[in-house]
Amino acid sequence: MISKMLTVLFSKVLVLFITNLHPFHVTVSEIYHNQKNHSLEITMKLFVDDFEKAINSIHNPGINLYKDYNEKMAKQFIASYINDHFVVTINNKVIKLNYLGSEIENDAIWCYLESNDIDTVENIQITSKILLDIYDDQMNLVHFEEKDKIKSFQLYADNETGRFETANW
Repeated sequence: MISKMLTVLFSKVLVLFITNLHPFHVTVSEIYHNQKNHSLEITMKLFVDDFEKAINSIHNPGINLYKDYNEKMAKQFIASYINDHFVVTINNKVIKLNYLGSEIENDAIWCYLESNDIDTVENIQITSKILLDIYDDQMNLVHFEEKDKIKSFQLYADNETGRFETANW
């Protein structure tokens, strides 16, 4: 009887553990140089629960992104976190990223940013510390696209920054 109760209890704990565990921790950011509009267009995809954990660890507001998503405070915390943890340097100059908004799709949040007055990109450096303060195994994939060419970076705790010269394409 006791072993059966322990088996049932263990099974319930195991199910709870597995359903709350991501098999991997990854974000994907895509940066597109829109030469026609002289801008960088950035799309970032993160898991909602991981992002929520990161925001709450800094601001401690108890934000629930599913419930509080449209509130002004949640949007401010999202923009603040991204601007503090994601830096783009173009032609050796750090650029200002404007947070345009985000949307939640299932278990992911898509965040949109833009930077204007980007005429040419001779070199680009990207530092992504997104979620590195939460997970040791976090990987941030960053793709930069210009003129139908794509350069990708795998950034993580020991390698937060990727850089390359577009002349080398």
